[in-house]
Amino acid sequence: MSMIVFELWHYQLGPGVDDEEVDWEEVNGLRIGLFSTRAMAEAALEARRDKEGFVDWPDGWRIWDCELDEAGFEDGFPGWEGPAPGPAARPKLH
Repeated sequence: MSMIVFELWHYQLGPGVDDEEVDWEEVNGLRIGLFSTRAMAEAALEARRDKEGFVDWPDGWRIWDCELDEAGFEDGFPGWEGPAPGPAARPKLH
């Protein structure tokens, strides 16, 4: 039996953005958390909506659902030309 989990992200995106046109590799974003229900992800969003930084980008919230224990990229990591990049920088949280 598969389980769906919900990942809450906040991006620096303005109003009226079409998710299909966003270059997600170029947008600044923070993963806020991973939740077992959409309601819990929405509650976490509401608790942060008016906080510093988040309030400046009110349209930047996204809740992505994904299946737990499902791996992707079976054929390898697509799209790389040249050497692989180093590990991603982790954001500093205050």
